[in-house]
Amino acid sequence: MIELKHLSLPGILHDVSLTMTAPITVILGANGAGKSQLMRSVHGLNRPTQGTMGAPNKQAMVFQETLVLNRSVLENLRFARPGASESELIAHLNQVQLAQLASRPAPLLSLGEKQRLALARALITQPELLLLDEPCASLDPHSNQLVESIVQSLSGVQVVLVTHSLAQAKRLADEVLFMHQGRVIEQTPAEQFFDRPKTQEAQDYVALERW
Repeated sequence: MIELKHLSLPGILHDVSLTMTAPITVILGANGAGKSQLMRSVHGLNRPTQGTMGAPNKQAMVFQETLVLNRSVLENLRFARPGASESELIAHLNQVQLAQLASRPAPLLSLGEKQRLALARALITQPELLLLDEPCASLDPHSNQLVESIVQSLSGVQVVLVTHSLAQAKRLADEVLFMHQGRVIEQTPAEQFFDRPKTQEAQDYVALERW
């Protein structure tokens, strides 16, 4: 569970109060709405100037741009959790369909493969909360589908995802947070949000995406 009370970050987030308990929450909104900054605040990368926050201690975050170490795929994974056994490492590579590339130098992976490696590195830390900041933004449709299927297969992990893709949000979300100018102006079950957005800003956003 994530609970925020009156969270503020000057010029970015304004008095954000909410509770997130859904298995997969998708954050939507226009560029500059504060989506990524809200997620970074939950993860402790931003220090809000006001408010309180409660979130699981065991968190992992995957960013849009993936950095890999100049070593093998398997050793990239081992770096994330040095105490993991060989069988655990291989199991997580199997989970993201990379076991066959375990010995390949990670910098030689495709963009989609690197993003799946980033997911494996996050998941092998056994997080209770997984934060995904536009993980599919630069991926081809096949890689995008693989990442989505991995996210959908997770159990016992709360997921918060930032995306600009309304189609992806429809496929994955249990609930939607809609942000506008640094505020969360809707928090709605996904089906209700896509059928009947409450606010004019959300209605305009959904209509524009459909167009």
